[in-house]
Amino acid sequence: PRVVILAIVFSLLGVRAGQYIQRAGAIPGNFVAFYVAGRAAAEGHADQLYDIPQEVRTIKGLGIGPEHYHLWMHPAFEALALEWLEPFSYESAARAWAVLMVLIVGVDLWLLRDTSSIGFIVMGTLLWATPGVLDQDIALLILVRVGSLLAFRRGKDATGGVLLALGLFRFHQLLILPVVLLLKRRWKALGSFSAVAASLGAISLAMVGPFI
Repeated sequence: PRVVILAIVFSLLGVRAGQYIQRAGAIPGNFVAFYVAGRAAAEGHADQLYDIPQEVRTIKGLGIGPEHYHLWMHPAFEALALEWLEPFSYESAARAWAVLMVLIVGVDLWLLRDTSSIGFIVMGTLLWATPGVLDQDIALLILVRVGSLLAFRRGKDATGGVLLALGLFRFHQLLILPVVLLLKRRWKALGSFSAVAASLGAISLAMVGPFI
């Protein structure tokens, strides 16, 4: 039953999250970039998001070894959604992020509960096995993709387009989707996707300025 699969995946991720939390002071992966970007945006320094020397200085100030340096390579607008990390120490923020990602994975699987059993098992296994699921934003991307898929299935193309566009924080993984919408003549979806994408681009440009 899907409930059993969901419980197993959730439990396994919980165990991994517990291990992750125990070593929060030396977490490898991309979380350090999220933390630094969220702090920069919250402190009014979004124009420094792509300032590599400044990023390195900030990361060094966290006491993290150079083997864990990961620089910000996402659109600037995502940093706004990470501002909530700023009041926390790096270790506390990493722990909070891990717990949040486990919860989002649970939501992802719950939304997929009506898919085929094989598809559900495959998705659950991938979510558990993906190395970066706890220190990156992969679970968030899956959430907006699943949400858009459900919206399309229910004939809510405009909503589906909006949700797809909200996943542009990983734009390189979504570039083909507007082409698919165009070929399928999903005009409402393409229109809402384009409108939100343009708005997010304008927000990012306003945050960092025209020159980086």
